[in-house]
Amino acid sequence: MTYRELRIFLDGLTDEQLWMDLTVYDNEEDEFYGCYESELNINESDSTLDIGHPYLTIKKNAKAG
Repeated sequence: MTYRELRIFLDGLTDEQLWMDLTVYDNEEDEFYGCYESELNINESDSTLDIGHPYLTIKKNAKAG
C-alpha cells in the first residue's frame, strides 16, 4: 500500500472512524497494534529507509502515564 492509496482509503471513512485510534493488524501473528505517535515521522538519517521516507511508529501497548 502506498501513502496515496492510504489517503484514498481514509477519505472513505466516517468522521467517527477518523477520530478512532490508528490500529494495525498483523495477520501472521493474529495481533493488533496501536500507533501512539502523534505525528508522521520523516526519515532523515536511518540507513534502512531512503531519506525523506515517511513512517509511523507502532507499539503493542500505549505509553504509561
